[in-house]
Amino acid sequence: MEHLNINLFLFITSFAKTSEFLDNMMITFAEYMPYLFLIIMVYTWFTNKKNETLYAGYTVILGLLINQVIGLFIYHNRPFVDGFGVTLVMHKVENSFPSDHTTFLISIALAFLIFKSSRKIGYLLFILAIIGGISRVYCGVHYPFDIIGSLVVSILAISLIYTTKDEFNNINLFLINTFRRKEFWKN
Repeated sequence: MEHLNINLFLFITSFAKTSEFLDNMMITFAEYMPYLFLIIMVYTWFTNKKNETLYAGYTVILGLLINQVIGLFIYHNRPFVDGFGVTLVMHKVENSFPSDHTTFLISIALAFLIFKSSRKIGYLLFILAIIGGISRVYCGVHYPFDIIGSLVVSILAISLIYTTKDEFNNINLFLINTFRRKEFWKN
């Protein structure tokens, strides 16, 4: 499996440094996609998709916690540590499996996909999340299996959150009502 992981990585990164435009685009996706997703979450919060936005937040938190637990048991070098490919963005030397960036992106996308009311934006976010994950590989900071691991973690996170949705609906109702109260904004 590791051989396949490395070969896929080398194939994807073989396009790096062949086009300045493509490199700049992939660097932008790799570095700034999470900020775009945060802006979209703020937008969805203020456009009457508060429930969906809260579920996205819960899914991200759980997904990133799962990543931390996995990191306690599985350590995988980043490609640049192993001396593979080209590195287009700087990153500290730490565990690469699964990708926190990609878990963040896919968790948000799946949370919006699961609700009929936000499915269109969920599809768009899912496509952007996959592009974001591939860009992390392209830029040399993740292996392809790191991205696949993030997809699995995000599916697990949204599944766990959704199966306990009755409890989360009560929390959401409390949070949304608290946010709507004028007293909340007076101090």
